[in-house]
Amino acid sequence: MKKILFSLFLIINTYALTGQKIMLLNNGKIYRTTYFKAYDGYYSYKLKDLDVAFFITDDQVDKIIDDPGYVPKGIFHEVFEIQNTRALKMSISGFSGESLIMSYEQQLSIKWHVEGSFKLHQGDNNDFPFYEADGWGAELGIKYIVDNPYHIFKSGSVKQKMQHVFIKPTIGYSDRSQRGFSDSDEYSIFYIGSSAGAQFVLGGRMSIELSAGLYYYDGSGTSTPMNGTFTIPILLEPEEGDFSGKKNLGTSLSIKFGFLF
Repeated sequence: MKKILFSLFLIINTYALTGQKIMLLNNGKIYRTTYFKAYDGYYSYKLKDLDVAFFITDDQVDKIIDDPGYVPKGIFHEVFEIQNTRALKMSISGFSGESLIMSYEQQLSIKWHVEGSFKLHQGDNNDFPFYEADGWGAELGIKYIVDNPYHIFKSGSVKQKMQHVFIKPTIGYSDRSQRGFSDSDEYSIFYIGSSAGAQFVLGGRMSIELSAGLYYYDGSGTSTPMNGTFTIPILLEPEEGDFSGKKNLGTSLSIKFGFLF
């Protein structure tokens, strides 16, 4: 009798599992179904915790596989391939330090991204105290993605791969000169350190990145009076873009807006 009951249990359980499918849709959504049935040109299915039958045409479905109890990473990767995973960003906070900072981010793998930035220092003030500033700089950073990229929301949408929490080791260089009413200052610095932050994606096309960083920097700088009679070395206390420093310790607070493509 026990054998018969056990066999019936296996048959019922096997029958129930036949309705458990994973559907990958053409729009990048992933549905895990508790009931699934194929018809001529469309499918009927039920989602977990919803005892309601939905219908979808087969031209909206990219792939159907048996549900092993979890979503295989290969399915996630197929969705990632149709997502926008490159970003061109501009630092809004950089304007407060009279610098235009443009960044480009490209994924290397699921957990690693590379980001390069170019700085253009440009500013002037015709009121007292008069000054002009110019120069350039560059950064190279490697983002390590801290949070889990494999996540499905209740709507079936997969987490955008460019939406993440990160740590970014960075190296950089900056050359800047500033001419005032009485003197002209110039400096060049190299810096190395790391920043941490979060990047959010809006509508799959726009990004907002918030980050803070800590760096060690070194270099050289000079100050020359406008009459040009002598030149002396100066303390390196850069105030540029979203980067500021004192006594070889630099910090950054950055807000970037970007476009994904």
